[in-house]
Amino acid sequence: MLIAEQLLLLCCGFGSARRAEAGPRQNRLLAAAVLAELAALGRLRFLAGLLIAPDAHPTSSSVLTDALAVLNRRHELSVGHAIDAVHRSHADLGQELRDSMVRRGLLERVEQRRLLLPMRVEYRTASDSLHQAIVDTLRRLAIGGDVSDQRVLALFAMSERMGLLPGLLDGHELALGRTALQRLETDCTGTRAATDPTSERARLILALTHPGS
Repeated sequence: MLIAEQLLLLCCGFGSARRAEAGPRQNRLLAAAVLAELAALGRLRFLAGLLIAPDAHPTSSSVLTDALAVLNRRHELSVGHAIDAVHRSHADLGQELRDSMVRRGLLERVEQRRLLLPMRVEYRTASDSLHQAIVDTLRRLAIGGDVSDQRVLALFAMSERMGLLPGLLDGHELALGRTALQRLETDCTGTRAATDPTSERARLILALTHPGS
């Protein structure tokens, strides 16, 4: 499951259906999540503050493959411009992902019809255990402080960027997780980090999930 899809599952929460957030803000954040996943997979470079896709070889996901193609055509882009480019390449990235998740049985679509009112569409998780498994993954990073799994790092950082963590972790867990991110940010500014591929990927993930990006 893509990181962006896991974020949508977290947005739905447990039990009752919730109306899907819509609009450019959420779609732009999901575009950042797509790029963070590509960074975690080692498919992007981050040099002198510029994001580069060295090749456009297909991945197992059409969403990731399309993003690589967009960036490969544009050569070097700032982080913000790269997010914008992927965002603009989709009419509605969030809805595309939700539709795919419904087809695969990860989300359930609930239509609410009320007299004289437009139809209201809501979504809920098809499996509360899947939602809980994602929360448990976030909790393990927060408590253990281990940011070596860069897909989990990207999921945690994007969950923080989207404001989801306060509703998923308790105050102590949240503080520990934020400290782990701050420690990583400090580590990524050292001399060794400038030439270490793992640190380069981590720096890009943090840049993509930074509030100013």
